[in-house]
Amino acid sequence: MCFDLVMKTVPVSKPYLLMSDVSPVEGSTMWMRCNLENGTGPIQYVWQHETRSGNISAFAQGNTNIINVTNINRNHTGWYRCVASNNVNSESSNRLWLDTIFGPDIPQIDVTPYSITERGVSLLCRSPVQPAMPQYVWFSTTPVYTGPQLTITKILRMHTGNYACLAQNNYLNTRSKKTISLTVYYPPDGSPSCSVEAALNYTTLRLLCSWPGGLPSPSLHWTGLGNQVGQDETNTAVLLPSEGLNSNSLFTCLGSHLALKQSTQCSTRTYIPPAEPECFAYVTNNKQYLMLSCSWDGGAPKALVWWEGPDGQAKGGEENSNILILRYGTARSGKPYTCHAKHPLLVQTKTCRLTLGQCTLSDTPDKKIANGSDVQLTCNLRSNYLPASEITWFNNQGVGVLDTSRYPMPPNVTLVSDVHSRKRNEVELEWQVENEGGGGWTVHPAAHMGVRATTKER
Repeated sequence: MCFDLVMKTVPVSKPYLLMSDVSPVEGSTMWMRCNLENGTGPIQYVWQHETRSGNISAFAQGNTNIINVTNINRNHTGWYRCVASNNVNSESSNRLWLDTIFGPDIPQIDVTPYSITERGVSLLCRSPVQPAMPQYVWFSTTPVYTGPQLTITKILRMHTGNYACLAQNNYLNTRSKKTISLTVYYPPDGSPSCSVEAALNYTTLRLLCSWPGGLPSPSLHWTGLGNQVGQDETNTAVLLPSEGLNSNSLFTCLGSHLALKQSTQCSTRTYIPPAEPECFAYVTNNKQYLMLSCSWDGGAPKALVWWEGPDGQAKGGEENSNILILRYGTARSGKPYTCHAKHPLLVQTKTCRLTLGQCTLSDTPDKKIANGSDVQLTCNLRSNYLPASEITWFNNQGVGVLDTSRYPMPPNVTLVSDVHSRKRNEVELEWQVENEGGGGWTVHPAAHMGVRATTKER
């Protein structure tokens, strides 16, 4: 008798999924197992992963019902199910949520400026972390705020500095930190300042525009120059050819800054000194030095003034005024001392001159004079000879016998004569005064040696 044994294939039952840890820490290891109550082998297992967005993909497969997952990361977070199949059927388990614990990562800080009028700033700190309940603490030199967003409603330059955001994962007792440097822009105080100066030996103009301070530095730009000179937004000094410029030319410098809504400006003008150069001379009180002074005041830029003497005496250039100092008695009489004045807006140099000379005697007696009697000697000075405030008389031996130091001679005055007394301690000075518009000089008491001064009007 023969028997045929027929094996019946049992379909797989609905599997159920087990995990060794449904909340693994990032970087750890865990296992998944797909359990079946019934089912004839061979059985194939597939593990499926479903993301938060609903995308489903095969995570692993094989003929064993358990898999090990090493180095868990945050991308493993999601829904998992297992599918069991044999030759008869295929069954899927229910979903099981895997929640990877991680973080916090290095935070990201976003800076959002308020409008310029509000002048505020907001710092937002964000760090990926799970569980998604991180704690944020802001630090400067000390803790300043707790929470993800730090807001400074009125930003000042004192707020410049480093700000750190500390993100904490209290579940894992982990933390991370990010530091940023906050720079507060602020404009310079006041407005730009403009000026003009001479350059290249007083043949060219240099326009200067200054506006110190501020962060970052302001942008300065000269306007109204046309094609006369090339420049860019950062130029604060430009050379400008003076040829063809008017005496009253206006130049404007425009200043702008990131922290200002509107630009500000300054202006400067160039002009020639209104008067002519002036020369005059005077002697120091101790009669050691003769000082020749030349001035040409005013003007923008200032003029350059220098002296040239007949024997090579010179005084280098100075602005507006210059004094040539000569030792008293060494000045060359009858020779001109020339003052030169140069301004960038003028092609030609202006000059003024001083001629130092001795007086000439007139009405000199040609006969012998009795001892003890009076004699009159007249010293004639040319009107353009300077200085006229010191007269010294010498005898035929070259020895000084009388010094008629006195107050400076009044304007429009010509010394006509000096008359000695027999005592030789008095001298009569006769002045001749130009009378313009009536009136004249009155008797002026002398200051030294009993000098008596009288005037004549014409």
